[in-house]
Amino acid sequence: MPDTSQFASHSRLGLHPTQFAQLLSRLATDVRILVMLSEIAASLPPWGWLSLSVAFYAVGEYISKTWANSPTTLEVICVMAASALSALLWLPALFSENRLALMGTSWLVLATATTVILGVVVFGERLSAVQWGGVIFAIVAFILLSVAQQ
Repeated sequence: MPDTSQFASHSRLGLHPTQFAQLLSRLATDVRILVMLSEIAASLPPWGWLSLSVAFYAVGEYISKTWANSPTTLEVICVMAASALSALLWLPALFSENRLALMGTSWLVLATATTVILGVVVFGERLSAVQWGGVIFAIVAFILLSVAQQ
């Protein structure tokens, strides 16, 4: 049987052949997972990405409100994670649609509506008549932006 103990010292990576084979196997698995995720990503329409982004934004808004009531470090970390995911999920929406005016305004309107819904329904906050008028204008703007592109 050949002596493979010297291989590790001569290998550029400093790995034994079996370790190198295991590393390649793990990399192949990771590549297959990334390919599968990219196929799923390609099949999701821009509005799907936009919705996922707003959903994580809503999670961040909810946690930030609970943090404001009783601050903890864990909630700060969760808000940062939800905000980061929201931003990351926004990018595929913009990339696939490539219309900043439409997608950006749509995201802002959806995020604003989500914040208002959380505040009013979940946390019992009240809006004035003028504020409700603003919500209605935001919804009309969203509808006009969506219809104008068809």
